[in-house]
Amino acid sequence: MIDAEGLYQAWLEEYGATAYQILGIPGSHWFGLLENGQIPASKIEEIAEIATGRLPRRRNDDDIILYSVECPWRMLRGQRIFTASPRRNIGTVLNLWDTPALA
Repeated sequence: MIDAEGLYQAWLEEYGATAYQILGIPGSHWFGLLENGQIPASKIEEIAEIATGRLPRRRNDDDIILYSVECPWRMLRGQRIFTASPRRNIGTVLNLWDTPALA
């Protein structure tokens, strides 16, 4: 089970079947296996399909579900870039408002 198929498809296009070795995200490994013909596409499902009831949660009691979510990795990378940029004098600070609307 994955969070968003489009992300994994994009990585597969960009990095090929070795995306997992480069990115370290389990879902990218599954798409590498799919690309190499080692698993069928039916083995990879999006969480949204299950959450909306379009697919069942389990088909039987022996189902083993593996979930790959990319967002924590993306957030971690973004946070690292955000905190490292001022130290490296990279980027531009943008003043988006004088006073935050929701503060």
